[in-house]
Amino acid sequence: MGDNPTTRLEFSTCSVLITSGPSAVDVVVLGEVDMNDSDRVAEVLLRAASTGSSSIVVDLGGLMFADSSAIRALLTGRRAAEERGIAFRIANPRHEVYRVLELAGLLDTFDVVDVHLSDDVPPRS
Repeated sequence: MGDNPTTRLEFSTCSVLITSGPSAVDVVVLGEVDMNDSDRVAEVLLRAASTGSSSIVVDLGGLMFADSSAIRALLTGRRAAEERGIAFRIANPRHEVYRVLELAGLLDTFDVVDVHLSDDVPPRS
């Protein structure tokens, strides 16, 4: 994150940290994202896609819960980034969030990096 300023947004069930650099926007989501805050998270991702950066990394390491509305927010951000030719990555999803993406059939839709899963989760083939 370096010298780039970080903005912290507080919503009802989650916090979002946004760090914008010249070539990347890092978005860290903490807490829970459900229908109470998913539209706000989607708006953050839409704004990130409009910054002119070449990459958006959404760090989900601190996301404890994600429902279908959270997945919709991620898909909204990915679509906006894709339309602008911006790389969109999900980093560090916790097992619970990874599992939601897997059950929804979206692991191939998202570029998921730095996956840290417990030993009881079999590797994807």
